Amino acid sequence: NPSRADSDGDGYSDPYEMANFSNPNDAEDHPFTYVVADSISEFSGEQGQDGWVNGYRNFTDDGGEMNYDPTTLFIAYEPTMWTGSAWDLDSGGNAPWTTQSAQTVHPNGTNSTPFGEHWAIRRWVAEPTDILEVTPVAIIWHVRKNNPYNGGVSGLLFINGELVDSRVIPGNDTTGTERRFYV
Repeated sequence: NPSRADSDGDGYSDPYEMANFSNPNDAEDHPFTYVVADSISEFSGEQGQDGWVNGYRNFTDDGGEMNYDPTTLFIAYEPTMWTGSAWDLDSGGNAPWTTQSAQTVHPNGTNSTPFGEHWAIRRWVAEPTDILEVTPVAIIWHVRKNNPYNGGVSGLLFINGELVDSRVIPGNDTTGTERRFYV
């Protein structure tokens, strides 16, 4: 409501709620005060740090089912695949172009024969001390293209190997979208 500073009357101003990723039209959606995990600020070259493991899935070799078992089909990058700023499956020049940095990924597609299709994955596993009781969690994720050329990109959010949210970004959209999923 443009005529009110706090549209939903929850005590948080609309600009404050928007800046802190809550809905200014929903009195039950409050700005979060505790971040459990942040894939950008916690990105590193150490697998398992802060619960994050970076890797990929060989979509061709594992059967190509959308939902999958992340404990058996997720492949973590080897320590030698860390370049100092990104994980790179092709660091030896003999694999598909699959990389991850703090804010970018490049999965290879079906055009990368003979390697097959690989999906870059950031996987976070909560430690028992991260969430001490049943707690609603908002997963806030963003997908966009880095350049306006060629085809679009897809962002997929899986929880325990089950697809729960997705978004396709057209080829010329470098702004993308921010998504929210509650679990």
